[in-house]
Amino acid sequence: MNLHGWLVVWKQPGIVCTRIDRRVKRWLGCSVKVGHAGTLDPFAEGILPIAFGWGTRMIPFLLDFPKMYQFTCVWGRATDTQDLTGTIIRESSVRPSYEAVAQVLPKFLGVSFQKPCMYSAVKINGKPAYTWARKGKILDLPPRPIVIHTARLITEASAYDGHSIEIEILCSSGTYVRAFAGDLAEALGTLAYVSKLTRVSVGPFSSTEAVNVDTVTELCPQDAQQWMYPMDYGLKFPEIDLTQEQTVRLWNGLPLYLDLPFFSEFWVCKYQKKMICLAKGEAYGLVPYRCFVDSRVKKQT
Repeated sequence: MNLHGWLVVWKQPGIVCTRIDRRVKRWLGCSVKVGHAGTLDPFAEGILPIAFGWGTRMIPFLLDFPKMYQFTCVWGRATDTQDLTGTIIRESSVRPSYEAVAQVLPKFLGVSFQKPCMYSAVKINGKPAYTWARKGKILDLPPRPIVIHTARLITEASAYDGHSIEIEILCSSGTYVRAFAGDLAEALGTLAYVSKLTRVSVGPFSSTEAVNVDTVTELCPQDAQQWMYPMDYGLKFPEIDLTQEQTVRLWNGLPLYLDLPFFSEFWVCKYQKKMICLAKGEAYGLVPYRCFVDSRVKKQT
């Protein structure tokens, strides 16, 4: 069985992502490497792409894709974690009108700089920021560039109670929804924290592909193929079919001198319909970048 690819599970609230990784690893076998693309906060829910085998080498590319979140802002209070799990540190009597929120939200579209919350996974001196925060060391995190592609109100005007509002955003990797809610509240002259957070898509994967981890792990891996995706799934790179000789050349770290039809930074190289290498495009051809060596093919040469 070819244990290289992706499994998209639905993370439930209250569960830590690494716990799901360990469970999938035990299910596939201890020798299979497992990792997830994009950590979700413990209180959050939503899709969690799990890479296994050689698929773990594709995680950085999936992280480059936009992600879609749906979340609920509760007005008038700020917590130290910027979500419902934290301690209230400030309060405000201001409750923005529906029209005010609708007018301010589009101003966040495009590129901007966001200051992450101290209770985040941003690394400081090799440790996540939340590790320092829990020790009482509050550090000043530098702003980071983010992109908000789309933003819309899910709550209808007729259903808005002035207490909370539900929003959906499509954003770049590295965007912190809790920090976004705080910035939005500041622009409206009030405070806010996130009471509910759901990730509904990560690049090519959406909630329609997600499956409960209990459902999958009750089966043997051979019977769960319908929920597994190849490691090149969703990559927006052109594909090229290679001969056996060309395949082994890339596996040996040697370039291929090819007349490519157009330039692309990366190419998905396949042999007999299987991805065998992710190569970088150069003026003279292809250079191996990530190789996935099948010893059975290599021995035939």
